[in-house]
Amino acid sequence: MKRLTAGLLAVCLLLLSACSAGGDSGETNAPDTKTDAPTAPAAVEEAETEAPEPVRVSDSLPEGLEFGGASLAFYTNPYTPFACNLVEDMNGEMLNDARYQTETAVEERLNVALSEDYGDHDPYTFNGQVRTLIQSGDGTYSYMTNEDYIIMRQIQEGSFYALSDLPYLDLSAPYWLPDATQLYNIGGKVWYAFCPLNLYANQNTNFIAMNLDIAEDVNIEPQYDAVREGTWTFDRMRALAEAAYIDLNNNGMDPADQLGLSIDMPVKNEWCGVLVGCGSMQEIITKDENNYLTYGYTPGLVDRLELAYNLFHDFKLDMEGLPSFSKKKVLFSFTKLEMLTTAYREVDFNFGVLPMPKYDEAQERYYSRTFDACCPVIPVTCPDPDMAGSVLEALTCEAYNTTLPAYIETGLQNKYVPEMAAIVLESQTVLVPEIMMFDQYGNSSFHSSFMEKPTMMAASVLEGKKNSTEKMIALLNKKYAKLIDG
Repeated sequence: MKRLTAGLLAVCLLLLSACSAGGDSGETNAPDTKTDAPTAPAAVEEAETEAPEPVRVSDSLPEGLEFGGASLAFYTNPYTPFACNLVEDMNGEMLNDARYQTETAVEERLNVALSEDYGDHDPYTFNGQVRTLIQSGDGTYSYMTNEDYIIMRQIQEGSFYALSDLPYLDLSAPYWLPDATQLYNIGGKVWYAFCPLNLYANQNTNFIAMNLDIAEDVNIEPQYDAVREGTWTFDRMRALAEAAYIDLNNNGMDPADQLGLSIDMPVKNEWCGVLVGCGSMQEIITKDENNYLTYGYTPGLVDRLELAYNLFHDFKLDMEGLPSFSKKKVLFSFTKLEMLTTAYREVDFNFGVLPMPKYDEAQERYYSRTFDACCPVIPVTCPDPDMAGSVLEALTCEAYNTTLPAYIETGLQNKYVPEMAAIVLESQTVLVPEIMMFDQYGNSSFHSSFMEKPTMMAASVLEGKKNSTEKMIALLNKKYAKLIDG
């Protein structure tokens, strides 16, 4: 498995140290009859002894850079508070205050004043507002924020600066999540990049929740060591889920049973999450050697779609009344990090956080899909794009150092190993067909044309979309080439 970046490893160490002062790591009730080692309690004990200091990551800005009190404003779709980039003031809540400290640290260091205005809540209406502002030449805003698959359409209109063209923006740095950001690269340029300044992409990141109490009852260990060893796969999860199922009323699988696998997010997202977990983010729509879009897929893609299809049908993930993970009746649940800050905050049982499984052990690393990422872009009407880029670089790095650890710890509550949460965040990425052609390959469109069908027909569905997809790809490449070549 790919190693954690230095910054996220520091986050893990910091939170393990904090956890040691507070109690249960989430593994204390696990059976000790298996050979998996080392266990999380040993890691906690070691962290308490060594008390390591977190290591801050530095940005690319030169010493002494400052902007004379300049004002920079965000224009944002306030879909949720987590989609907004700034907070108004300290209020004593850990995450809020960390976000405020991120802003003020950059304001003081670079001598700038930051503000944020909100447009319409609906992302499509907001997109129209952005278009109107840019077409009118309004230079009020240095940054604009909306959902990624919508922003991608507006990039084609020439509305934003390519972030990769701006000085001091180091998109290879860990705080830009470069492996995921590069999926937005078209023709060698990046207009849109992952940014921890707002946390909506994190909230929408898939993970697997594991009920450790059920696991203990059926003699299944927490899967942390499997994650560390690179053996956490869909086959492993499926076998454990089947072992945990109990037909409590002797009438076949229904919501009253103890279930091995459930889903705590819209079921239309399930195929997307499985495909990304299997490492197939860039199949269907992939890239050529110059990073332009192409259509194509390997035979292995059909196998991965069949895996998603079988999970959906065999575990009846569309079953009416499917219980939430919080109801204590499910071993594993497909879910997203938002649930840690909402529905799972007050649960009265032990649970664990795991990344999405791999397709097989040969897969190099873990991948966890996020969707509707809301990250700032810089409009062509920005008065000083170089300054805006410099401030965004500083904000992104500071958020990685300050906001991200608080985000992980806010959901902690001594319920799970923070190392696992950091692995989930490091594995965060997107499904390229979904963000590039949402109408054709978005979660609901492909779900209705494939997942819901009574027989597995992925190959025919893909073939049926081939001609229309190739035409749309040719048009997209033409638009991006015009932006790049002028």
